[in-house]
Amino acid sequence: MDIRIWRVSPHIIWFMGLLEAVTVPLVVWLPTLETGGMGILLLGAIVGFAGVVVVVYALNTLTRWLSFRFADGRIVRLSVFTSAFWGGVTLTLLFAFQVLFAPIVALSYPWRDIVLGFISTSLGVLCLGYLYRAVARRTHVLTVVIRTDKGRFALRSFSEATFAGLAGIYEAVAVPVINLWFHSDANPVLMSAITGAAGGLAGGLLIWFIARLLRAPFAIIRVRPLQHPAIQA
Repeated sequence: MDIRIWRVSPHIIWFMGLLEAVTVPLVVWLPTLETGGMGILLLGAIVGFAGVVVVVYALNTLTRWLSFRFADGRIVRLSVFTSAFWGGVTLTLLFAFQVLFAPIVALSYPWRDIVLGFISTSLGVLCLGYLYRAVARRTHVLTVVIRTDKGRFALRSFSEATFAGLAGIYEAVAVPVINLWFHSDANPVLMSAITGAAGGLAGGLLIWFIARLLRAPFAIIRVRPLQHPAIQA
């Protein structure tokens, strides 16, 4: 079942602001894990998992009062564990590409953050899309399940190139704002939460605005309707 995406909900603005407000301070708070290649990958996995747990729990709670539309229905709940698992995979991939490309992006602030953010995030989300598609074909255990008032749907795949491009644009805007905490003498965890939220809001606002300018479906999400009671959200 293919779902064509015509627009992006304005909820993406606060959603990304909240996600960055949670994940960026965690990166600052866990600096000891950043030493070495494996350390930064572990950091990405931990922060990505924890950040998505918080945001998805918030989203599942807010569905009681706010309307999130999906597949002609209203979202009731997202699967927490599988969403968080793939959140951890996503940030691990992003950090891996940052480590790979950081030595060759010899630019000053903010251009270094813009270029490195776009490249690492685009490639990370592109790899994520292909990896998720391959895993979802072979097992249902790690698929993200979306429950609406019309039924339950397992995410099978999404338009990798489109989402990668939009994610890269988002990061190119968000990262220079997020990294402003480096230039402050205030408490780094507190400042990173503030700049993280500001960067997420700025990036989310731009993606929402770009989607409004597009006149045709710009992406496809492929899902599988669920009836089997053994598969839980």
